[in-house]
Amino acid sequence: MMFDPKAQWDLANLFKARFPYVYIPTWEEKRAEEFILSTAWDERLIIHPREVYSWTQTAGFTNLSEMNRVNGTQDPMKAFAFIESCDRDAIFIMKDLHVFFGVQGRPPAYDLIRRMRI
Repeated sequence: MMFDPKAQWDLANLFKARFPYVYIPTWEEKRAEEFILSTAWDERLIIHPREVYSWTQTAGFTNLSEMNRVNGTQDPMKAFAFIESCDRDAIFIMKDLHVFFGVQGRPPAYDLIRRMRI
């Protein structure tokens, strides 16, 4: 799939600058994931390609480089513990995290929000 080169350049710059969070609101999860992967693995854009992990509340983290799951990371607090302990250059896609910010009458998960700020 082809992506806008300027958009990839902009995302690569955010990755290289080590921005802690990049929020991409979209209904097209698969396309956004492919955009992130194509940017993270392009040595022309990023000198040291990153591993990419994708998280959902039902599956936890999946390492998209190796296509294997990281057991025990379905709980978002455990997912953040995994992120903190990861010793690889990596990008973490969090697909279902928005529901913990308080949507559709659900209260915010303040402990998770605080954990993200650390």
